[in-house]
Amino acid sequence: LLLMSISLTLLVTYRMALMTVPFSSIAIILGFQTLLNAYGGRAAHGAENRKDRIRKVILFGILAVILLHGVMDSSCLMFSVRKGKARFSPPFKKALAFLRTDTSPASVIWANAYRGYLIQTYSNRATLTDALLEIPEIRRRIIEGSHVLLSDREADLLNYCTRYNVNYILVSSPDLRDSANYLGIDYYGYFTKKGKYLSRSGRSKNIIKLLYRPQMLRGLELVFKDGDYSIYHVVGTRR
Repeated sequence: LLLMSISLTLLVTYRMALMTVPFSSIAIILGFQTLLNAYGGRAAHGAENRKDRIRKVILFGILAVILLHGVMDSSCLMFSVRKGKARFSPPFKKALAFLRTDTSPASVIWANAYRGYLIQTYSNRATLTDALLEIPEIRRRIIEGSHVLLSDREADLLNYCTRYNVNYILVSSPDLRDSANYLGIDYYGYFTKKGKYLSRSGRSKNIIKLLYRPQMLRGLELVFKDGDYSIYHVVGTRR
């Protein structure tokens, strides 16, 4: 129980830390209480020796550090969200602002899964996926979406958006490598080492059209472009 609690508090992401700190703190206290009771049982049968006292001091010290770590992580996350002080690149900040102010509150955004919580938090918009990878449906959507992005057919892209009621797509160049990695595809088999400069075999992929060749897309409208970030509106859906 103690090892599980320490792992939850120290090793998980900020999202999980925020969610699990109250529970892991209780579990840690119970674990330490069990240990201390065990040492207390020894003392009940005789005078507490110096080693027992040292062990108790060490255990209390570890407990204090773990709880402080969890509280600080959660507090930093909550205050950064409330005050809007999270550090993002200027183009990404503008993309989040565009989604917040220039799209319908009922819009659904398709973006790389690891941006899901950021869009939900800072743009107040629903996303097709996020980093809650514990849910099989999320994992299935990520894999299916990666196949669509690496397809040569725009129809696959539009059908995917229709199936999940997607209104907007947010893309940036890291999505290229992530999509290949999700599917276990050799990234450099499709794209040159510099990434931005395309090899001939990768030019027809949907992700390449989204990133570098928007003129090749008929069912999507480029509505935002700043630096590495592009946002497309799915033609025929709510704005």
